Amino acid sequence: MQDAFRLIPRSSAEPVNRETHGNRFPCYLSITGYRGNISLYIKLGRLAHSHMNAVKQLEDRLLPCFRDFAAHLRATYPAVKAHVHSLPEGRLTEWHGHNVCIDCVLPDVPPERPGNIELSVCVFHLTRNPMVSAHVVWGHPSGMIVDELAEQPIPFSDAALSDLEDALPRLTQSLESAIRRGAPET
Repeated sequence: MQDAFRLIPRSSAEPVNRETHGNRFPCYLSITGYRGNISLYIKLGRLAHSHMNAVKQLEDRLLPCFRDFAAHLRATYPAVKAHVHSLPEGRLTEWHGHNVCIDCVLPDVPPERPGNIELSVCVFHLTRNPMVSAHVVWGHPSGMIVDELAEQPIPFSDAALSDLEDALPRLTQSLESAIRRGAPET
């Protein structure tokens, strides 16, 4: 029993030793007593694995394509600043998601028009039943959606990722068309 106790971190700021445990994802928890905490530790490990798997799949399948397309945008439209991001969102909410996007900042935009447009793919509800959505959307003050994967978010699955990959040519074309226009359609 003492050996099992060493696998559990002693404070919420100390990650589990992944080499000792064999889990690929760190888990954090605070120990208030010995009984019951091993089952909590295992539950957190599975949760971390399931939602990190969705994020990893999304990044593995999209980031190379997004980086290539952002390079194309920078070469074709030198004044546009195109950046690829992969960011967590809403960790402390029910939304708890992860966003992979190409954010394009347009030059010399008046304050009444949006200064950026983004192709955003988000997987969310990671701690429950993950969902995925994708949009080409103008920034503030417009927020106008130019194109989207589907009208409603869809359950995250291999089939959903395949649908997303099939839609990427259309979504990237919508992003590039919006950059050429320089403003939302009215």
